[in-house]
Parts: sequence; C-alpha cells; structure tokens
Amino acid sequence: MKCPSCKTEIQALKKECPACGVSYGANLYARFSLYFDLKKKYENLVKIKAELSDEVENTRRQFLFYEGILTEELKTIKLPIKPQASEKEETQPTPKGSQGQPPPQSQVQQTEKPPGQKPLSKPKLQPAPPQLGSLELRIGQRLLLIVGVIFTIIGVAYFLKYSFDKGWVGPAGRVALAYLWGIAFLILGQWFKNKDYTVFGLYIFGGGLAVLYFSTFAAFHIYHLFSQFTSFFLMILTTVLACSMAVVYNTKWIAVLGIIGGFTTPLLLKTGIDNQLSLMSYMSLLNIGIFAISFYKRWNLLNYLGFFFTYFLYTIWFIFNYSSTKFWPSILFLTFFYLIYSVVPFAYQFLKAQKESLKGFIIITPNSLIAFSYSYFMVADFKSVEWVSVISLFYAFSFLSMAYFLYLRQKQDTEAYAVLIGKAALFLVITIPVLFSDEWVTIFWIAQAAALIWLGTKLNKGWMVVSAYILLFISIFKFIIYDYPSLFKLDYDNFIISKTAGFDLGIARMITSMSVLIGMYIVSRLLNKSKRFIALTRFSYTVFGALFFLVLNVEVSNYFYHNLSEARFAAISILWGLFSITLMIIGIAFKVSPVRKVSFALFFVTILKVFLVDMGKFSTPYRILSFIILGLLLVITSYLYHKHKDRILGLFNEK
Repeated sequence: MKCPSCKTEIQALKKECPACGVSYGANLYARFSLYFDLKKKYENLVKIKAELSDEVENTRRQFLFYEGILTEELKTIKLPIKPQASEKEETQPTPKGSQGQPPPQSQVQQTEKPPGQKPLSKPKLQPAPPQLGSLELRIGQRLLLIVGVIFTIIGVAYFLKYSFDKGWVGPAGRVALAYLWGIAFLILGQWFKNKDYTVFGLYIFGGGLAVLYFSTFAAFHIYHLFSQFTSFFLMILTTVLACSMAVVYNTKWIAVLGIIGGFTTPLLLKTGIDNQLSLMSYMSLLNIGIFAISFYKRWNLLNYLGFFFTYFLYTIWFIFNYSSTKFWPSILFLTFFYLIYSVVPFAYQFLKAQKESLKGFIIITPNSLIAFSYSYFMVADFKSVEWVSVISLFYAFSFLSMAYFLYLRQKQDTEAYAVLIGKAALFLVITIPVLFSDEWVTIFWIAQAAALIWLGTKLNKGWMVVSAYILLFISIFKFIIYDYPSLFKLDYDNFIISKTAGFDLGIARMITSMSVLIGMYIVSRLLNKSKRFIALTRFSYTVFGALFFLVLNVEVSNYFYHNLSEARFAAISILWGLFSITLMIIGIAFKVSPVRKVSFALFFVTILKVFLVDMGKFSTPYRILSFIILGLLLVITSYLYHKHKDRILGLFNEK
C-alpha cells in the first residue's frame, strides 16, 4: 500500500502520512488498524509455524527412536501361563444381591477389606530416571554397534592382509571376499531393518557401504586389479546407492556417508596425473545430486558438507595443478560452484522450506568470499586487476537478482532481503576501487553509503545502517587523511594547497569536497527522518558541521595565501566568527541547545585567536577589519539573545 499523495509505502499504523502529512481520515485509520493487527498476527503465525515444523520433526524422531527401543524390550517379556479354573472354583456359590444378581464391585471390595482399614488409593507410577537409562541405551545400542562395525571392517582388512602374506588366496579372491563381505553387510542391515531393528540395521548397512568403498580402493591401489575408470565407476555406484537408500530409509546419515565417500573417491584413486575436466565434472555432478537430495528432504547438513568438501578438493587441485593455461575451465567451474552454494541455500530457504530465518544462509558469505579470492588471483594473473571488476559485478548482480525475487514475492521486509542487499553492496564496494582510482573511490563510496543508509532506514534494519555508517567513515577518513594531503597537495601545517596541484586537481578537489558534504548532509537528513537513530543523527550533524568547517578553512586559507597573503589570518578569523553566528542562528531556530553551546565555544576560541595570534601576524588595516567584523558579529549574537530571550529560556529544559 502506498500513500496516494507521495507514493510512500505505508508500513506502520498512522493517522497521516509521515512523509507528506496527508490525513487518511477516521474510517480509513480504523481499517488500517485492523489490517496491521492481521498482518502482525500473520507474521507471528509464520514464525510459530517454522518453530513448530522443527519441533514436530524432532519429536517424530524421538518417539520413533523410543518406539524401536520399546518394541525390542516387549519381545523380551515372558508372558505368564494362565492357570485353568478348578471344578471347586467353578462350583463355588456366588454371593448375590437383593435381585439375585452379583453384588456391585464396590460391595465386593468393601467386604474384602479388613475393618478399620482405609481404602487403598490408586498407586502412582514413578517414572524411572531417564538419564541413566538413556545413556546406557545409547552406549549399548549405538556406541558399541559403531565400534563393533569399525572393528569388523578393520578385521576384514587384516584378514585380507594375512591371507596375502600366507598365500591362501590370490588378489582377485581377496577383493572378491571383501565385496562379498560388504554385500553381506548390506543384506544383513536390510534384514534387521525389516525386523524392526531399524537403528541396528542402518548401522550395519552403513558398515557395508564403507566396506564397498574400501574394497574398490584396495582393488585399484593395492592390487591394481581395476583401471582408474572402473574403480571410479564402482565408487560412483556406491555413492548413488548410499544416497538413494538414504532417501528410501529417510535417514540423512547414510547420505552423509555417501557424500564423504563420494568426495574422497578422487583422493583415494589419484594417480598423480591431472585430469581437470573429469575431476571438476565429477564434483559438479556430485553437487547437483546433493542439491536434489537436500532440497527434496530438507537436509541442510548435506549442503554444509558439500560446500566444505567442494572447496577442499578445489583447493588441493589448485595448489598442485593450477596454471594460467587452465584459466578458463578453472574460472568456469569455480563460478558454477559459487552459484550452487549461493542459489541452493536461497532456493532451499524460500522455495521449499518457506521460512524467513537465516539458518540456511550461513554458507553464502564464506562461499562468495572464497570464490572471489580464487577469482581475483586467477583473473589478475591472466589479464589485469581491472578485469576483476567483471567478477565482483557478477557477484553483486547475483545477489541483487535474489533480492529482486524476494521483492516480487512481497518479502522485502525480511532479514534475508536485507542480507542479500548487503552482500550486493559489499561487492559493489569492492568493484569501485578496482575500476576507479583516487578521489572517485571516495565519491562512489560516499554515494553508496548514503544509499545503504536510506535502504536500512526504510527496511528498519539497524545492522545495515551501522554497516553503511562504517563505510561512510572509511570514506571520510580517506578524504581527510589520504585525498587532501596526497592527491590534492594540502599542507596541513599551513592549510595551503601547493601550486604544483594545478587547475585539474583544483576542480577534482572541489567536486570531492562537495560530494562528501552533500553525502554527509543527506545521511543526516535520512537518519533524522527515520526517528529511530537519535544519537546517530546528532552525531551525523556534528560530523557534517565539522567537515563543512574544515573545507571552508582549507579553501579560505588557500585562496588568501595565494592572492592576498597579508589578509589570510584575518579572513580565517572572520570565517570563524561567521560560522559561529550561523551555528547560533541554527541553534535558536531549531531549538538545539548543544549547537548554541558549540557556537559560544567557537566564539571564545576566535577571540583568543585574534588577541593571541592574529595581532602579531597581519598589518594594522586588516587588524582593524578583523576587530570590527568580529565585534559586529558578537553584537549581532547578543541582539539575537535579547530578541529571542523568552524563546531561549523556554528551550533550556527541552534539549
């Protein structure tokens, strides 16, 4: 919804537009109240839904785990044999009530109680302490099983070695036995799972997968029975089997085992010969499979593992095999990996899970920084540093595209939207010094900081405003510490510009100074308009005033030094006096007591400067001019205090 007058988004319940002041009317205000109540309720329900979804999944896993435990314990219970009733018991007379029917149960219980004994209360079931039992079950059912499977695999390996040493079976027979052992584990794990020993069966199944990986590795590296292509194909089949059964069994840990096995396959089957296209294509296919499984089953852990192992393998290959002759396939595969781990978390978060939390966005930042670091090195080495801007702009464009997608889905008020905008801004910040140089970096950074602060105040994201403010002060620091002395040849000791600067540098200095001042003023206005960052607003206006004062001093001092050097100190004193009275007028007009106090302080410093410094620096005519103008300014200031006495007295308690 937008204001019909100024087209500003209506984001809060107000009786009038905060931007242009147009009134909505009583009836429309009441409807707005209902709308914002419903919107807040919807947002709360969305958050509750996300939390409940995780809680439901955790609870489901817990009760299925305990269901398996209880099922196994129920099988161990020995059922008592029911004794048959004797003839004597069958023929015993049954006491009857008044109607010849058996007496009520209450009467039977009362007649069986000894006299004077209180009725027995229903016994309360005391639950067994869960901690000891749970720990014991975890050790007995899982830890011992894991250790047992590992020891069994180690035993198989030692058996193969021992059989080789003794010459019992040949290499082919040993590998065949290992494969049979792995297949037996798979079949046995499936059998136990079908018998409701789910956890036990899955661990046995996982052990079988590990044995298959080991068997293929032994066949290739130890016994040289298989070619690299055959071994690679068999390990891929094992990885596909693991991931497929993880989906069928709905158990992500089997998929984790398959992913670890899949990514370690190139390391296990390496021959020392670089085959970049095969390796990178295999990694790409593996990542596509990870994306499909994690997207379908909502297993975010697979994304983290895939991200880690992808860049781990890429780093190992890059260290030992990269050269500039392999630039194009290297940069293209790296870009694909970057897109996978930028788009996948985004898609997982907003196309499947439909959540607004940032849990799935964790790997976006390290992914972009790692990929950009490699890209920077390769592009700078292959072409030049300026071409790195193509990569940084591409990264910025990808983040802006995802942010635009959220904007189209009316999710521009989410934290993820702000994060994506922030990432895009980061790479634009990086692009500016790559494409431009010198004072243009300062100008663009100032403009970008102002734009980010505008967006941060509009989205009500404090962290974005703070981040933009940091960029703003880096720009101001560069302007004062680097641009002025190094680019524009300012001598801070005398506040003059060297004649070697030239006309072009003078124009550049003026443009940069105006850009910094305008940018700082816009930032101050934006913060003041948001009404949220009060302390930051005051600080921004203070910084703006200090920068304005600095620029005026530089320009006035430099002009008079080169054109009328005798009047330079008098001109600076007059400038200080004019600045003081301007601050006083602003302080009275806008009811800001600190500004008036700063004005008093500057007047005091100006008076000291005139008496202690200027009197010995310039001749009598300029001394007269300085005293007269400063005196008139002080008189005018006193007049303002007389004229607005009541107004100022009424303001002392306001600010």
